[in-house]
Amino acid sequence: MPKIKFVQIAFFVSYNLFLMFIYGVCLYINTQGKDNFLPRLTIDYLAKAILILPFYWLIFVRLRQRSIRKRLLLHFIICPMYVRIWLFSYHFVCDMFKIGYMTGIAQVWDVYIPFLIYISQFSIFHIYEYYENYQNQLIKESDLAKAKLNSELIALKAQINPHFLYNIFNTINASIPIEQENTRELIAKLSDLFRYQLRFSQEDWVTIREEVDFLQKYLELEQARFSERLEIFIDVEKGIENTLIPPLILQPIVENAVKHAIAPLISKGKIEILIYKKEILKNQKNIQKIHFSIKDTGKKLENFDNLYNNKGIGLKNTRLRLEKLYNETLHFEALNPQGLEVWFSLVVRD
Repeated sequence: MPKIKFVQIAFFVSYNLFLMFIYGVCLYINTQGKDNFLPRLTIDYLAKAILILPFYWLIFVRLRQRSIRKRLLLHFIICPMYVRIWLFSYHFVCDMFKIGYMTGIAQVWDVYIPFLIYISQFSIFHIYEYYENYQNQLIKESDLAKAKLNSELIALKAQINPHFLYNIFNTINASIPIEQENTRELIAKLSDLFRYQLRFSQEDWVTIREEVDFLQKYLELEQARFSERLEIFIDVEKGIENTLIPPLILQPIVENAVKHAIAPLISKGKIEILIYKKEILKNQKNIQKIHFSIKDTGKKLENFDNLYNNKGIGLKNTRLRLEKLYNETLHFEALNPQGLEVWFSLVVRD
């Protein structure tokens, strides 16, 4: 839950002291300094400041995640309530200390002034909130642009000159004897990986089908390296294949599993990738998400600090992209008797 910041408290106190000072000057001029209005003025603005705090907490802390439209409509209920409670409290304290206050037709000012103070304060609060959200959005977009640029640079470094590589692959394939068909297939798959990376540097979204096809080719190359030591299982729920996701969002996680879970094993290891749709209840609404789970049967981990604070570019960049694009992060869970699951969920994007 969001917390009230020091700058907001400082503004609130300063603003009320400023209003109290201005009103005090007006009273002094109006009474020509003959009336001792200071006790009444102190009770008046102290009551206004104290009573506005719970309403501020309700609008900007408790209900911060609600839409601005709903919170603005709520003011139509809260404002009259605030004025009425203040008026009762102010008169009650004045009567207790036998301090005079306005009566009769003049009481209209005891409604009009707190109403204006309420409107002015909450208007400034909402403007400040909008400014703060706008600045956070700019920072978020800047971080996302940097993450995208870093990813593109990684892809570009790997590409060297794509057309040059494609030609070299074709030349190598043509020079390989027919008997070594398996080697020719591996080179063709490697060529497809470079082609996909080139596309990734130019597009922001790919379908799950395209991402999984790329992942399948990558794992087949790893399987050629580890032979029977690596078992692969990929399952994608039917009907979600055309859902758009950021490209290369899974490969760094799978590569991390191969490097840190499968490679150190002497015995056979397995990587399991599950992608399916799930519904979650949020703010009394059913939200559809795509769930991605990558499991391995590597050594059991007791401490996830190295994963959460991973300094590797791929996994770190993946976590940053998820945070900026979906306000999501990577989750790590130990499996029994051994192994690790890395998972995340993304809101369905058509």
